[in-house]
Amino acid sequence: MKRELNLLPPQRRSLLAKQSMVDGATRVVKNICYGLGTVSAGAVAIIITLQIMAYVAARTSTSTLEAEVATYQELREGISKQNKLYETLYGIDSGRISWIEKVKDLFAILPPGLTVDKVTTRTTPSPTLVFSGQAVNRNTLIVLEARLRGLSWAQSIDAPHTNLIDRLSPTYTFTINLGKGEES
Repeated sequence: MKRELNLLPPQRRSLLAKQSMVDGATRVVKNICYGLGTVSAGAVAIIITLQIMAYVAARTSTSTLEAEVATYQELREGISKQNKLYETLYGIDSGRISWIEKVKDLFAILPPGLTVDKVTTRTTPSPTLVFSGQAVNRNTLIVLEARLRGLSWAQSIDAPHTNLIDRLSPTYTFTINLGKGEES
């Protein structure tokens, strides 16, 4: 163990001890002030950074929101146009007669020994389907006329008497009136 010998007068020793305590307290206070200054500067820097980030985020979200609203409006206008087009097409289609379906129905009921040479359709003044051809015999035409009268979409069947003049290989013409407002 090492001992120190202090030869200073007691007043000076007490003065040095007080001075040492004051110096230590000053150092502590300075360190606390430096620490508080550093923390304060850091807090100010963080606050400024947060304010800048909030401003940028608000601007970005506003421009993003405006872009999304513009996209939504464009989409809405597009859908509106498509709906109008659909309604127009539906209106056109609802008054249309599907002649293909009518001709399919017609050919489905044709008896054997019958040939069809010509099929014509007319929509005005009333929807009409006219077809003509040649049959094997008169009985085939009588069977055909009976089957035509059984068609659900045929309002009336016009068959001239000249269809039945020839007994063998008669030529024929039938007119099927669909009536006003017949659709599909």
